[in-house]
Amino acid sequence: MSHINRHTEMQNILLNVQEIFDDNAMFPIMYSAVFDIVKILADNINYRANEALLSNKPKEDVWSDFFTDMRYKVDETKVEREIVIQLGKHPVLSNMWYKRKQISKLRMFSEEEKIWKEDKINHTYYLFLPMGLTVVAHGFHSINAGIVKAIGSLCFSPNFTNGKIYDFSPLYETIYFDGTDYREKATGKIMQGCDKGKSIFELGCIFEIGRIIHREAQKGHTINFPYRLHEEELYDSY
Repeated sequence: MSHINRHTEMQNILLNVQEIFDDNAMFPIMYSAVFDIVKILADNINYRANEALLSNKPKEDVWSDFFTDMRYKVDETKVEREIVIQLGKHPVLSNMWYKRKQISKLRMFSEEEKIWKEDKINHTYYLFLPMGLTVVAHGFHSINAGIVKAIGSLCFSPNFTNGKIYDFSPLYETIYFDGTDYREKATGKIMQGCDKGKSIFELGCIFEIGRIIHREAQKGHTINFPYRLHEEELYDSY
């Protein structure tokens, strides 16, 4: 798809996100739908990754994308209370790479007596704000099984170092995604480290959705990513 078409496609997605915030009649009930759109985009990446492994096709590498590299441009955000991310419900990306492990984990959690449980040693993951996207850094295949089957959860807590949080809000002053590449706002040049024309489209859209969320927050709108504080709690608004 051409650069122009990708830009138009992204703008259509962003317009739909902005309309959610502009619908005063639904304020603030519909805000959780913004994170549903983030999940739709993340699910599309996960779907392609799963399908690529099964069909022996080349697979996109989330951890080689400029989006995940941007965590080095911001400070880690310390979590003050426990945050629970539900697999299959929240936007989560798992960059699995080995077909045998992929199928093995799917089979494992098809057994009735097998309960999906987070591995506090093997599983590591990062939550990117304000877009509310969690990207798995280790434990790809078991977490992918949890996403596919919508079972299990990941927990960020103050004393747990395997889960890190990064807020990209400061980056919106200097970086934008044009539908194909990440560019400097001041010059329009492609960002150093961005592999020209190879950025994952959905990740770029998610980055720009974060810009809208950040902008609306600056207007005074309370926009909290709908996580759970404890396993036993139920969501009221998501």
